[in-house]
Amino acid sequence: MGFLDNVTTGIQNVPRRTLVYGHQGVGKTTFASKWPDAILLPTEDGFAHVNVTATPLLKGSRDVYAAIMECVSSEFKTIIIDSIDWLENMVWNELSEEGFKMDFGKGNLEAARRMGKILEACDLAKQAGKHVLLIGHATQIKVEHPNGMSWDQMAVNLTKHCRALVSEWCDEVLFAESEMTTKTQEESFGKTRNIGIDKGRRIFHTVGKPAYQAKNRVPSLPEKFDLSDAEAYISAVTNVS
Repeated sequence: MGFLDNVTTGIQNVPRRTLVYGHQGVGKTTFASKWPDAILLPTEDGFAHVNVTATPLLKGSRDVYAAIMECVSSEFKTIIIDSIDWLENMVWNELSEEGFKMDFGKGNLEAARRMGKILEACDLAKQAGKHVLLIGHATQIKVEHPNGMSWDQMAVNLTKHCRALVSEWCDEVLFAESEMTTKTQEESFGKTRNIGIDKGRRIFHTVGKPAYQAKNRVPSLPEKFDLSDAEAYISAVTNVS
């Protein structure tokens, strides 16, 4: 059998590999729980308020790997890892406990290698027809552009090598936040200043901007969704044509 015997043509509807990250309390886990037949693999506590099936709290990266492999042959259709940054913390703790020599950047490379093994298990889950959702917290990083410009940007709270690996692996990287607007407020002596006002809605972005990292691989996907309307987003990324 040759490589050309089973070619595909056109846009494929495939299980999603999705990272949704943002500040705590914005509703990331609740959003993930609305995906079809979801199972939560928790690496941190704090999901008791979410109506979702979950395993016991996982204590190490090997537990996470084993739990994913169990899910591959299960009836669950969505695997949620909450959170990916706490999973990386587990990896670093394990390296320290093992006495791994971390000088000259070797620790960063080994942490990324071990994270890559977790993603390989997630790929097996995708091949078995499962969606994989990674939940992450947000942090502020400094972007250094080759043209000499630099600016602050929101990104998932992973170390540089792991962030690049996870972001490249994912089909979609979604930045979740409270929707804000600004209002000009008058102060003394005729001065004014802009203040931020929470509009009361939680949203997520599918396209990156200088202010935050995001991306998607779905043609014509809207740039912004309501975080509470998971069904609209799921339909948009699973019924492409």
